[in-house]
Amino acid sequence: MENTNLSLWLQKRAEMYAAIAESDFKQVKKVEFHFDDPEAGWVDTTIRIDGEVVAELHLSGVWSDPVADLLRWTERCITEPNVPHYLYHDAENPELVFHFEELMFPPDDIDFEHYYATGIFSLFQSGVFDENHTEGLHYIDEFLYTLCDIRDFRTNLYNAVCDFAERQKTNERAVEDWAWFMYDQKVLSRYKEGEKCDDAEDERLARKMMLHHLRSPKIKKYLEESRTNN
Repeated sequence: MENTNLSLWLQKRAEMYAAIAESDFKQVKKVEFHFDDPEAGWVDTTIRIDGEVVAELHLSGVWSDPVADLLRWTERCITEPNVPHYLYHDAENPELVFHFEELMFPPDDIDFEHYYATGIFSLFQSGVFDENHTEGLHYIDEFLYTLCDIRDFRTNLYNAVCDFAERQKTNERAVEDWAWFMYDQKVLSRYKEGEKCDDAEDERLARKMMLHHLRSPKIKKYLEESRTNN
């Protein structure tokens, strides 16, 4: 059976590379993320390019923590440069693929240092989409991409995650609406069979686990070193 999403993704990627190959490589744009407070296992996420909203995503916490996954994805982009990096997220339909890679081969007519500071960010999403989670179903097929400053992209994504994490420290519903979806089994595994649960301690541990996975000493070190070098 034909994999429609795979075929479409490959086609869109080919069109993206062809368009970038014809560009002057100087039109870098600012990419920003914002994660809303979680609600019932979902985190609404907004992506802006040069201030314009280009994507409004509904990330699901059923399979994993997608905010933490984006942080780990950014870490791989830093520790494994010069290769494309992809992050697949099953948003319980649609499917999302985040992609980032550095541009490696500087052309003759562009500053070598500037070129190496440039990367490609793209987002593919395809499938049936339930706007506002009210069974208002419609089909979505979107692909967006832009050239961006590598350090700026990583800084903005990291700051968005840090902002999300800071708000969840005091968000009374953060455990029930988010952390418990990912970390309930780990928290409950400390009990012996038949042992009574300590709800207050369970909530504290779940929140602690969530916040721990929203930290990245690697990215923090990278940003500090890059600021020092410049």
